[in-house]
Amino acid sequence: MNLEQGNSISTTRESEKIVRTDPVRGCWWRLSTVCVLLMTFVFSLAAGPHSKSLAQDSNPTIQLTSATEAASQGDSDQQSLRPIADYTLEDIELLIIDLDSKKFVKRESATIELIRLGEKSIKPLAVHFFRGSAEANWRIKRTLEAVSTSGDESVFLKSAGILQLLYGSQNRDIQNQIVELQQKWRATRRAEAIQELQSLNFKVESTSRNYVQQRLFAGEAIYVDGMKMESELGDSSSTEKTKHLDPHSNRRDTILKIEKILSNSADDNRRIVLNQANDFSKVDPMKQLLARRAEQLVNVSVVVPENWTADENSLNLLLDVEPISQLTFVDQKLAAGQLKFVNELAGLGSLTLKNCQFDEQALKNFEIPETVQFVSLVQMPLRESLVSKLKKVQILGLEDCQIDGVTVGAIDSLSNVRSMSFVDIEFNEENFNQILRRPELGYVTFSQCKFRLDWLRKIQSDRRELTVQGTPKAFLGVQGPVDVSRDGMTGCKISRVIENSGASNGGMEIGDIITALDDQNVDRFTEVRLLIAQKRPGDKLKVKVRRGTKTIDLDITLGGMDSAPR
Repeated sequence: MNLEQGNSISTTRESEKIVRTDPVRGCWWRLSTVCVLLMTFVFSLAAGPHSKSLAQDSNPTIQLTSATEAASQGDSDQQSLRPIADYTLEDIELLIIDLDSKKFVKRESATIELIRLGEKSIKPLAVHFFRGSAEANWRIKRTLEAVSTSGDESVFLKSAGILQLLYGSQNRDIQNQIVELQQKWRATRRAEAIQELQSLNFKVESTSRNYVQQRLFAGEAIYVDGMKMESELGDSSSTEKTKHLDPHSNRRDTILKIEKILSNSADDNRRIVLNQANDFSKVDPMKQLLARRAEQLVNVSVVVPENWTADENSLNLLLDVEPISQLTFVDQKLAAGQLKFVNELAGLGSLTLKNCQFDEQALKNFEIPETVQFVSLVQMPLRESLVSKLKKVQILGLEDCQIDGVTVGAIDSLSNVRSMSFVDIEFNEENFNQILRRPELGYVTFSQCKFRLDWLRKIQSDRRELTVQGTPKAFLGVQGPVDVSRDGMTGCKISRVIENSGASNGGMEIGDIITALDDQNVDRFTEVRLLIAQKRPGDKLKVKVRRGTKTIDLDITLGGMDSAPR
């Protein structure tokens, strides 16, 4: 027997003694005991099934639990999700009735299941709005918002249209919310489309460059397109609001409008919903600007798999991924279907074609979109019919292509090209001169290209505004940058030799002055970089250095850029 049991027994015996010896005190004792038991019973009733609901409902930021968690908290015999096709209208009505349940778990579970039903639940939810409680209508709004961002475009438009219709009179900021839902829906569709395209062997990479939203969420005020944007987007007093009729005032008309939205085509609903949501007289213009800029700041790169036939399914998925900023075709036979797709892409900025062939008739009708500023041609025959399509391009990259007199003539006609990059191309002096002397050309980069420095020096003596740089794939392992010129000698003085690099292993030392590479004299480090850029990792490089009063010839084996210090 423990201490508590002993105390209880002794208390009981004492109370029995009081009842026998003092009837008055015994009566009071019995009455107080009954009162305590009665109060305990009342409090247990008050705090029974609703205690958890009250505690959770007091939190204004209720978050959706997963459908699996809700199922496990609800009916214990529900082991798996019921197929959506098995749900009848009566089943959906029962779920909607549960939105008014006194049990929090039941309300939450019904909300999650209605969201999972998607389009099937839209009409019953809208009709129930007229007889639901405030709690149920809040959950109906929450469910329609979730359904709008998880389906296809037609589902989004139906949900958004009904949200505008039912809740516009209660919430005058509804148009701004529709803009936000539109952005969420696009982001959801983009993520789903990317996953499905990747399963079809498309290489898709998406990166967000939405610095605007990140800085706004941090509470900063910034300027975008000349407009000041505060972290609190929009002043309700300065923005004209949409006038909405109370749906309860004319229930019949509202129900007819719901039926129309549900039966409309996607084009009709797009005009109803998006035209209102994108009207500057009804939407906070700063939030609308943010929504548009957020779309522009998504960077999506797509590499199309070999032998893509431009089938309808993948085309629709690619349109869901828009805006595509970089598109690459590899080993493709480009016919009318693929080229039409490229023409229709809005916002495409970069196009890469690698080892592709064109249907000649399709190429005649093909026009590169005006938004494309950069085109890269890799292992492509530079026919005049193709090059002539690049007249609006500003940056042109050529890699492993054959350049002849006809090609150079076609390139010479590209008056908009301001910048060019060349990779793995061997020039003769005539072609090199004709391309680099184009007056429109201002910037050129070379990598693994063969040409002589004296060709470039002649051009740069006449065109000092031309910037030419090398982009090395090989690594020598020295640092300067001190260009020297004394005693009739010019060169580049080494201030550092990287340990375990080609320069270090080949015998170069700090203080050496590089005077020539592969029998070509060098005057400055930009020329050293240009000549190293002509090489590949593992290639040999003849280096002539001046060390004190001696001239030394060294044979260097170049490393790769992965051996360069970070």
